[in-house]
Amino acid sequence: MTTEAKPLSLSASPPTSSGVWLVAGWHGLLGAGLLLLALQVAQIERIFNLPTFVQIFVGVVIGLIGLASFYAAVQLARMKSGGRVLGIGLNFVVLALLIFYLFHLLGVFNGVDQLAAGLYRNSITLVGIAIGYGVMMVGRRFREDNPLGDTIERIGIGVILLSIIALLLLPVWDTSNPLSGLLLTGAGSLITGLLRPDSLA
Repeated sequence: MTTEAKPLSLSASPPTSSGVWLVAGWHGLLGAGLLLLALQVAQIERIFNLPTFVQIFVGVVIGLIGLASFYAAVQLARMKSGGRVLGIGLNFVVLALLIFYLFHLLGVFNGVDQLAAGLYRNSITLVGIAIGYGVMMVGRRFREDNPLGDTIERIGIGVILLSIIALLLLPVWDTSNPLSGLLLTGAGSLITGLLRPDSLA
């Protein structure tokens, strides 16, 4: 007596109706919240000192995302695969926007601005980094057993390190605050915004 082995089925199990309705409900709530937010943006006279056309554009984008979330909820309720793909994309976009707004609350962008300003004002030290790199490359052209090449390469590395230290510590004098131009001041503001968000206290 012989028995035939049944082939294994590799098809994924279909999603449960409760899970689908839960995700669809989430997208419905998300769409409603985004549409309410778009209406509030349209009613506020000024947001973060943005120009009027930028504020209108932001409101329209938020409204379109809300409508897309409603559409994803409908597609998910109808068990359409397109709704799942759209839902994943919307969740990613909303998460990115929330992270962007959180960084604004933390003051991260102010720290980045100060960091960029300090780097620009001390940009002359970048020439030293380029010179040190060139000297280091010249030293590497010598044979490995040549001590002169090692010495030249070390000199180039030293020039690079000194230029980086100058870039970080060289002050750009300001009449109101002599240390305000330090590149480290911008980095400190960036780190402080991340570790001690006063706006969220």
